[in-house]
Parts: sequence; structure tokens; C-alpha cells
Amino acid sequence: LKVALNDRNFFNRGGHPVRKLLNELALAAIGWSEKRPGLRDPLREKMEEVVGRILDEYTSGTELFEELLEDFGHFMDLDRRRRELVEQRLRDAEEGRAKQERASQLATETIQAQVAGRDIPEPVEQALYEPWMRYLQWVILRRGEGSEQWQQACDVTARLVWSVDPAPVTDTTRTELLRAIPQVVDDVRRALQEISWDPFATDTVIRDLELAHVDVFQKLVTAPVNKAAPQPPAEPAPSAMEDQPAAPVVEATTEVVTPVPEPEPAPTPGIATEWLAKADQLRVGSWVEMQGEEHRVRCKLAAFIRATGKYIFVNRSGAKVAEYHRDGLAEALESGLITMLDDGLIFDRALESIIDNLRHNRKD
Repeated sequence: LKVALNDRNFFNRGGHPVRKLLNELALAAIGWSEKRPGLRDPLREKMEEVVGRILDEYTSGTELFEELLEDFGHFMDLDRRRRELVEQRLRDAEEGRAKQERASQLATETIQAQVAGRDIPEPVEQALYEPWMRYLQWVILRRGEGSEQWQQACDVTARLVWSVDPAPVTDTTRTELLRAIPQVVDDVRRALQEISWDPFATDTVIRDLELAHVDVFQKLVTAPVNKAAPQPPAEPAPSAMEDQPAAPVVEATTEVVTPVPEPEPAPTPGIATEWLAKADQLRVGSWVEMQGEEHRVRCKLAAFIRATGKYIFVNRSGAKVAEYHRDGLAEALESGLITMLDDGLIFDRALESIIDNLRHNRKD
């Protein structure tokens, strides 16, 4: 107030040191929440120090405010770098978790697509859903869903399942099995060695697989033969673990689970389109206020994890406060559990509002 009375440029200069300091203080306070008794609050202490120096030291001019602005800016830069580091670690952890969930889902879907309608021996099925699933996840995470190695892994999965249940049986099934099984066993062993699976457990998997193959040949002796001409075999894919040509792929259904483009999110029944739009418009770095168990807390959108559609919110210290999916966030915005906070030039907007009101009253 003293500066405004002594310096006419206070109202005219947007870059006036006092206005800039007030804006910086207001901006810093957006994400502030009161600490529990007994805990230090560095931001509050710094702001009290700034206010105290103004009350004690200001006489005239703007030199004090320029000094305080520089000092407070340095304090906030250090605080911002610390928070960014914490938030980056959180984002990395959340994105890693999302990739792991996606890999687990795709590996599960791939195996389920192959075993559906098949009579798989229990030891082989256990191997598919434990070490082999781990290998599929490893390929997705290391090479990606669209990689050649993932296509090869899916091909091996199909041939592995077919080798223990070669339906439908034809008059060439036995010959085809004799040609395919050695390559299947070698591919499985190399895959488990590639992910450093326990050697003794790997030997158990291979032994169970070989026993299942022996059982298949015994069943072929009495199995009725389908005289219908089999479908032409697919072109064999290269071995997942070596460059030599793989054994022919025969009746196995090589159904590769491939990612499809995600459709635009459709409006959810019961949620107004305007609130879904507000959720979509929320940007990383935006501050909100949400209702906690005991009181309202201020937090920032630190990350949007596209793979899972999660919005991750953190407090001013960078600690995770809450996570929402799109529909849940829209519902929270609509119900008032979450409200947006404006982090613009707060003092300048307040000053403009006062001036507009004065002009309006003068016209009246």
C-alpha cells in the first residue's frame, strides 16, 4: 500500500518489482497446505521472512523489493528442482507399472487364445502360465509389441500348444510332429535361458514337455484319423532364438494378439459431457483442490499415464495423493469433490478487477 501511494508506476507497470513479488508469493501459495503441528514448513517460514523484512526495513523506493524478489525466486527455484525430481521418480514408477500391467495382460491373452478349446496336460499348462508367460512379458518390455521377436514368440507359443494337442489329427500328423517337436523343445529351452530362469526348473519344464510329447504319440496310435485334407500349413516363422530355419508350422493356430488403435472414449452414461471434457482438458501441472478424509487438500496433476488412462495427483512435496481414471475424475469434478485452482497472475487479476469496478461505479 505504501508503494502504491508513493509510486504512480505501481499501477501502470506490469513488471513493477512489487507486483512481481506479490504475484510470486501468490503463485507459491497455490499448492500450500498447512503442516501438522510439530513439522517444519519451509515455504511458510520463507514467506513470513519476506513479509517481516518489508514491515521492518521498507522506507521508500523499490530496491528492497528487488532484493526480496531475487532471493525468493532463488528459494523457489531450488524448491521446484527438488519437487520435479520427486515427481519424475513417481512418473517413472507409474509408467513402469503401467507397462508391466500391459505386458502381463497381452501375455495372458496370447496364451489364452492358444489354449482355448485345447486339452493341455496340467504340467505343460503350468509351464505356459508361469515361466513361459514371464518370457512373453520380457519380450514385450524389451522389444515391444510390434517387434519381430514378439511375433516369433507368439509363433513358438502356437507350435508349443499344438505339439501337445495336435488336433485335428490327420494321416500326416505323426510325421509333422516328428519334424516340429525338436525345434519346439529347443526354442523353449533357449527362451527360458534368455530370461535366466532357474536351470533346475527349466530342466523340469523340458522333462514335462517331453513326457507330454510321448503321451501324444501313444494317443496317435488309437486316435481316429481325419481323412479330410488339412489346411495348407502356414509359412514357418524364423526361430525365436536362432537364425536357422524353424520347423514347419502345421495345424497350430498362430493367433497373434496384436494391439488395436484405441477408440475415442465414449461418453459414460450418467456423466455429463461437459465434465468429461473438463477432465480431458486438465493438463499436467494444473493445481486442484480435492476433498480429503478430514479436510480439503491442494494437489497438482503430476502425470497422465496414457497406457492405463490414470491421472496421478501429488501434493506440494511431490508425494502421491490420489489417482483417478477419466470417468472418476469427471464425476469428482461434477460433484465438487475436486475444484480447479487458477494459477495465473493472481495479484494482477485482482487489481484489474478493482479497476474495472471503479470504472463501472464512476460511469454509474
